[in-house]
Amino acid sequence: RAWQRKREKIRQRDFHLCRLALYYENRIVCDDLSVHHIEPLAEVWESRLEDGNLITLSRAWHEEAEAGNVPRELLHTLAGIPPAIDFEKLRRG
Repeated sequence: RAWQRKREKIRQRDFHLCRLALYYENRIVCDDLSVHHIEPLAEVWESRLEDGNLITLSRAWHEEAEAGNVPRELLHTLAGIPPAIDFEKLRRG
């Protein structure tokens, strides 16, 4: 039950958008979403319900993140800022 509540809270925080599709593709994806644990449960069980360890992703981007093809540092950064941020400016630094 705690996970179901947290999952919905994270989806709302991320405006039901795939954060990586928005960041990498400048594209809005709001279908087939899940909430991803940035630090895997097997590694950091105690962080399983922390907002900063959770991010909304589409199926395709979730698979990329699970495969280790997306830097965890980037995922943590995105989890800590609202989706309305200017991602192009953030990417340029």
